[in-house]
Amino acid sequence: MVHQGNDLWTAGFMASSRSGYTFTIRAWVDQLETWFDGFKKKAAAKVDVHVELMEGVLLLNQLPDRKSDKIQAIIRKLGNKESHRHSFKPRIQ
Repeated sequence: MVHQGNDLWTAGFMASSRSGYTFTIRAWVDQLETWFDGFKKKAAAKVDVHVELMEGVLLLNQLPDRKSDKIQAIIRKLGNKESHRHSFKPRIQ
């Protein structure tokens, strides 16, 4: 498959004969990559990413290999960035 941009993909195949073909397309949202893309944009724009860091830790903890040393190191690093902040308390204005 070839990414054409903005969630558009194309693909093709060579048919071996003139007959009907059945095929399946499987698609999914990559939650971690989607989060990371938004996080990078907000960080680059100097927007407060406190909530995004918390979301990132939650997403990482949902990964099947979340107990790997690499992922645990990332989680600790994100957690350290949060250690200087107060706990998240939503305000109603």
